[in-house]
Amino acid sequence: MSASKFTAGPWWAVVADRSSYHARFLVLDSERALVAECVGEQLSPKAISIRGAEANAQLCAAAPDLYAALSAMLAWVEQATCAGVLDAGEMQDNVECAEARSALAKVRGEG
Repeated sequence: MSASKFTAGPWWAVVADRSSYHARFLVLDSERALVAECVGEQLSPKAISIRGAEANAQLCAAAPDLYAALSAMLAWVEQATCAGVLDAGEMQDNVECAEARSALAKVRGEG
């Protein structure tokens, strides 16, 4: 497993500007550097809604915590499997564990 290359957390989602028809949310790191920007429009049917943009910003802000939690959970599963607490064959074929490994690999740019 290679190390992650993303900006270390924690991250926060903040409102940059908002009106009845438009909103811009920023995701900032602990140094207040811009990590991501999510924009919502209410009048364009092809645009992301303001609520959708806010939810996307919150999801982005949670990404470092989600990555750490999923990594820790998989490490626990591997330790429990090695200790015989969990069935090794069952964990090897476990779809959820495979999806978790795939998601972590995608974050690291490996998948």
